[in-house]
Amino acid sequence: MANPNLFGVDFAGLFASALGGQLHPYTLTIRTPGTTYDPLDPGAGPRHTEATFQCKGICEVKETSPAGEGSLRMLTGSMMILLGTISTPGIRPKKNDVVNFIPAAGLVAQDAYVLEADYDPAGATVTLSLKG
Repeated sequence: MANPNLFGVDFAGLFASALGGQLHPYTLTIRTPGTTYDPLDPGAGPRHTEATFQCKGICEVKETSPAGEGSLRMLTGSMMILLGTISTPGIRPKKNDVVNFIPAAGLVAQDAYVLEADYDPAGATVTLSLKG
């Protein structure tokens, strides 16, 4: 894992102070694949365990309606999380993890799955591609 204090510069701190009031709280759910199967539903695949962590970041979300008006809505977008704000140090989001967020003021919380996680070289942030 990269050092967020690369060359003596605290990049996570710089991002946090520059973004200030634009940082919003999010809940990150890390999914760990399991090896056991539910005997009542073996076709569902192996069980996984989940651990939930609090973090802060910024999010850009686009709502789409792929099948026309009045149909199910889908969210796509990206989110940047400051790694230093994750409630447990060393947690690294990855594909298929879940982020819970509120897409805009007045809307209900949404879950989105991580499609891709891109870490910056200094290790201060991760940019997630999301779909929910």
